[in-house]
Amino acid sequence: MRIGGRAVIDREEMARVAGVSKATVTAWMHRGDAIGFPPRHRVERKDWVVADEFRVWLKDWNERHAIGKQKPIAAARQPNELLKPSECAKAIGVTPETFRSYIKMSREDWEAGRPALLPRPDDVEELPSGRVRRRWKYRTIRDWHTRSRPGKGGRPTGTGRPVGSPKRERVAGLLRQAIENRQVLSVDDVADELGVTVASARRLLHDAAPEVVEQARLVSRDDMAARLPGDVDTARERVKWHMRQPGAPAPVAEIGNKLWYDPADAEVFIGRIA
Repeated sequence: MRIGGRAVIDREEMARVAGVSKATVTAWMHRGDAIGFPPRHRVERKDWVVADEFRVWLKDWNERHAIGKQKPIAAARQPNELLKPSECAKAIGVTPETFRSYIKMSREDWEAGRPALLPRPDDVEELPSGRVRRRWKYRTIRDWHTRSRPGKGGRPTGTGRPVGSPKRERVAGLLRQAIENRQVLSVDDVADELGVTVASARRLLHDAAPEVVEQARLVSRDDMAARLPGDVDTARERVKWHMRQPGAPAPVAEIGNKLWYDPADAEVFIGRIA
């Protein structure tokens, strides 16, 4: 189909080209200008996008989000070698800025003696300038990365959780893959993939989601609102309003009609609106 002499594609074709679900395309369309998505054209009760504009946008989107994808941990380090934050970031395949955001999110929990996003540093030194230098043993970061941030289809060991039903485990795997690829896995997607009813898909998602969300350290809008000053209702409305503005973080998963966000993205967002 052509509009104004230019080839256009619909939601189904965009999902095929991008290798994602239709629910993910719907989420992109909903975000619109906030993520630079191409303009939509409503014709014959369907949404269409200029094909060339979508392919250009998709290439940019994939490049911008490639940093957050899981990479194998770098080798050629001694287990007890102390790494500074920039070296830790390189070892696990994230940017130094992302690793620094992990530190920022972990400091309060370290001080309170609670489990944190990052393991405690193996070496802490206060410098003459007043700054604190934190370093981790290579094996500390390696073990944390392997245990807490599994790759596609991965599953941390030693959780003590039962394996569960094959369908539940399959849904958990779909969730992990969707989160890694920053896609949105809907109830309909699960129903289609497993050949079950929507009600069964919703129940399977409900059962599998808590463990996967915990493993990926995902953050909801309510979690973000809880970090803001003032009463909860006002904070929620504040988050909701800012989520509609340009530069708002894109969700990495939709589970049970609830959107979930990468913790590093959420930390930057909270810092901007607080």
